Amino acid sequence: MSDSSNKGLFQELKRRNVFRVAIAFIIVAWLLLQLVDILVPMLSLPDWIGRLVFLLLVIAFPISLLFAWAFELTPEGVKLEKNVDRSESITHNTGRKLDFIIIGVLVAALGISMYVNFDADSVTEDSTDEITTTIGRASIAVLPFTNRSANEADVFFVDGMHDDLLTQLAKISALKVISRTSVLQYRDTEKSMKIIGDELGVSTLLEGGVQRAGNRIRINVQLIDANTDAHLWAETYNRELTTENIFEIQEEIAYRIADALHAALSPAEQKRIADRPTHSLKAYEAYLIGRQRLATRNLDDVEESIKYFEVAIAEDENFAQAYASLAEARIVQNNSGQRSLEDMLEYIRPLVAKARSINQEIGIVYNVMGGLAEYEGDIELAETYYLKAIEVGPSYSTAYIWLGLLHQNFTGDFEEATRLFGMALELDPAATLPKYNYAVQLANVGRRDEALQVIQKALQDAPNVSTSHAMAGEIVAYSFGRFADGIRSVQRASVLDDLAKSFVGFLFAELGDFETAKLWHDAYARDYPDASFAKEIELRLLRANGKMKEAARLAEKTLEHSRDTIYEPDLLRAIRDYNFTVGLDTDSIEKYRDFYPELFRDSPDVTRANIGAAVDLVLLLKMTGQEHAYLSIAEASLDVIVTMPRMAATGIGLLDVELHAILGDRNSAIAALSAADDSGLLFYVDPGRHYPNLANIADDPEYQRLIGLIQDRVSAELRKIREMENAGRLARTPEELPNIVFDLSL
Repeated sequence: MSDSSNKGLFQELKRRNVFRVAIAFIIVAWLLLQLVDILVPMLSLPDWIGRLVFLLLVIAFPISLLFAWAFELTPEGVKLEKNVDRSESITHNTGRKLDFIIIGVLVAALGISMYVNFDADSVTEDSTDEITTTIGRASIAVLPFTNRSANEADVFFVDGMHDDLLTQLAKISALKVISRTSVLQYRDTEKSMKIIGDELGVSTLLEGGVQRAGNRIRINVQLIDANTDAHLWAETYNRELTTENIFEIQEEIAYRIADALHAALSPAEQKRIADRPTHSLKAYEAYLIGRQRLATRNLDDVEESIKYFEVAIAEDENFAQAYASLAEARIVQNNSGQRSLEDMLEYIRPLVAKARSINQEIGIVYNVMGGLAEYEGDIELAETYYLKAIEVGPSYSTAYIWLGLLHQNFTGDFEEATRLFGMALELDPAATLPKYNYAVQLANVGRRDEALQVIQKALQDAPNVSTSHAMAGEIVAYSFGRFADGIRSVQRASVLDDLAKSFVGFLFAELGDFETAKLWHDAYARDYPDASFAKEIELRLLRANGKMKEAARLAEKTLEHSRDTIYEPDLLRAIRDYNFTVGLDTDSIEKYRDFYPELFRDSPDVTRANIGAAVDLVLLLKMTGQEHAYLSIAEASLDVIVTMPRMAATGIGLLDVELHAILGDRNSAIAALSAADDSGLLFYVDPGRHYPNLANIADDPEYQRLIGLIQDRVSAELRKIREMENAGRLARTPEELPNIVFDLSL
């Protein structure tokens, strides 16, 4: 074909608006596909809808071009192009209309595109997405400052300044800042910057020294590239010793570090860094020393920290961080069994309210607000506050831990709890608190080998931390079935902290050795009579001796005074089982409704946090003839059970066996019990007293055989324990503990 012919065809295609139709069709088609991408998931439509729309558009495209070529829109309607007189053709008018249509559709397409991108990248409805963005930033570790003062007592002040600078840097979301507990190990270290950077997972390090003399203070700092040892920035500050000057220096250091690491600060972050928490030097000094004491989590140090926080408040009644820190110290005392829940709540309510009224835009303030909301039962509000604590202090590792514990104990989202503990460990890699929380949670999601590695690293790094030994005992006992080794580890924890004695008794009770369990329980209960753990073991001892009425009364009394999230299912079960014998089923149901209202919804919300209570409730509802309710909970429970490991402190154990037995599915119950036996599950099941949940299959010969195999393993473990006691490697009673030589083996 000649060039003139090609040119003629091009002009004719243009005159007939074929090109404009093609452009308009492509834009409209793209817009339709974007709308389909939005509407299909929103309306829960099947995925094939999108494929069908795309296929129809592909088929329609050539048809639209053929229509544009062969037909023309006239005032009288659509006509074949060959029947339209050229002098009467209005294709140029149609073309202009198509131009406007193209422009309009382009504007709409742009709006849709902005919406989709904004929705995907900017809006974070899920807390997981919000928190994910806080890690993977420019990273820094601030090494312990050197005390260059003549007075050795100034070491607490210097350490406090170091801690406070970390708090300032932790407010910058673009920075990953390693927590204080992980950098303390490098005080006076001879390790190279490269090694320290690799161990902490950071690219830059800040080191410095503080000299205090009279009313003057001298601070020198230098920022170092951990990989090259190059100095990125250095500065010396020589000022009069006032709180204003100290905060001004910290603010300037934070800005210089952010600038050197190209970390942009938002207006809100700038405001937080510029905040002056107190104008009293005495209050500030007392606060700094209090924070150092509280950071150890040692019970004596926590008690000492309270005195310093009270001094800080006496010196400055508008010191928000001091009020929040005092509340945190009281919460720690409650968690360790030193203070009852009621006393703790009564004490911290005014402290949290005061801190909040002064300035709540502080990580520690939001965190204690979350702690108070959690202990008062408002879990949704607590989660909101913990997320705000992370937002205003993205490197504040404690907030990740408290939020992880909330998911573990209340929402039942164990995967999210595991992730949060892992992130806390990333921010504080040398600290034991995130290590043992992370290890236990790894075990709870079935990653038991990883859990053992993490807890062993925790013991290697800090062999004298009681909780690490206790958690190691939990992991080896429940995830590996090594109860003798687990008890040895928990006894080692008891030497370091007598609070762990309660757990020793608990493990003996799990094996059915109630005589030994009582010895350890009595020793613990003498010192901590109101602690929930003491009540739990006492409850088990009463039930083991057939004292169901006494057990129910103890459970009733305990529930009246404390909503302990860990033991509520056991307390409610004691009440339920006793009421079975006296015909008060309705009373039991109302107890469950009070503590677990989510199980009574039209679509029951069963999670790993309430799965034990849910299975117990299925039997109760079935016995009272509430078929629809018990079947709904049973179905939801089975969906949760399949996601859980068999062996862990919060594993399924025999929950699937119990549920199938309650539902009357004997074959499935026996099959589940066989799987439990194959896994090596090990805990005491009294063959002489049928548990209500297993009553439907208790007379089955295969059930009795499989339970016998589990009990054989229990007996073997008890023999191993007696051998270790005779060899002087385990204490049979608390009084024998001082005579036992412990090592770090698990």
